[in-house]
Amino acid sequence: MESDWPQESLGIYVHIPFCLRKCAYCDFYSVSGAGPVELEAYTARLCLEIADCPVENRSEPVDSIYFGGGTPSLLTPAQLGRVIEALASSFNVQPHSEISMEANPATVDRDSLRAYRDIGINRISLGVQSLQDQELHVLERLHSVASAREATKAARLGGFKNLNLDLIYGIPGQTITSWMETVREAVSFEPEHISMYLLQLDEETPLARAIAAGNLQAPAEEECEAMYYQALDYAQHMGLQQYEISNLAMPGRQCRHNLRYWQFGEYLGFGAGAVSRIKGRRWMNRPDLDLYMLDNKANMKRQLLLEEMSPRQQATEAVIMGLRLTEGLNLDIINQRFGLDLLSAYETEIEKNIIQGSLELEHGWLRLTKAGIMVSNQVLCGFVE
Repeated sequence: MESDWPQESLGIYVHIPFCLRKCAYCDFYSVSGAGPVELEAYTARLCLEIADCPVENRSEPVDSIYFGGGTPSLLTPAQLGRVIEALASSFNVQPHSEISMEANPATVDRDSLRAYRDIGINRISLGVQSLQDQELHVLERLHSVASAREATKAARLGGFKNLNLDLIYGIPGQTITSWMETVREAVSFEPEHISMYLLQLDEETPLARAIAAGNLQAPAEEECEAMYYQALDYAQHMGLQQYEISNLAMPGRQCRHNLRYWQFGEYLGFGAGAVSRIKGRRWMNRPDLDLYMLDNKANMKRQLLLEEMSPRQQATEAVIMGLRLTEGLNLDIINQRFGLDLLSAYETEIEKNIIQGSLELEHGWLRLTKAGIMVSNQVLCGFVE
């Protein structure tokens, strides 16, 4: 993958914090039980927040918009269309922008997907997670394997030519055999993109509590490692290319919005719980729906400043995020952007990991090795000051 880092553009993330039911493993901010009145009110509040965005945060052209959640597909095409129109009115949204939407397979069909496509959404990400009904039951997903299959067909019939499938490995009760059955079937749908995430649980989630109580048993670490590498080898053999630790795509179909995070680009977040980062300043809308729904101008407590990063802190985060990419980090670009000579600043850490076989340095690029991916958290923590 040829890097276009740094990106001279802005990404926009819109959080839709509603779900029909909270999944047992999820620790993202979301609420269940919202009806049509609440969804309509939230849509109106989003449009107001977008219109109230400070002028100084609107200067860069926007080339990626991402609707995440929660379950964005609980909003109607008309409602999401109004949000897209509000963004187009307030920002310089480029004609070629990638506009992504996450969707639960249980909430979409051919007609609704065609309507989402008609309002401008051009990339759909289906939360398939598994193609084994027992594993979906453990995760407490609302959809079945049958509805996941139907949703992938419906996406194509609805006109989507850019499809991502989210998959999870490390599910309690999952085996290498059942995981590879999921991977092979997912690849057979010919998606342009696949995300494969290791199940990592916040201790407060119901699934984590069930494992801690001994009611469920997660696969062993070495089994998860085998799942990862076998899936990676198979997907790459079938034409998908790995470009980030957990993400593969057909050539030219990498997720533009997520690349922005890994390449330390800038982004604005709208909606309850959404995070923004502009010029080293990171802030968020508090994950509190009731607070978010209060009048924007009267509500001074809605936003929370997370940090003001120094140039060195920004460089450190750029290193940590950039090493997740298979292409790694270009040392010259890091130096140009942040005035940091990476090899000098982290000489000991880099040399140690090269000797251990976790990092490699080639033609001015520093990257994780295949073995380094499995200990990536340990490697990346070494760069945190």
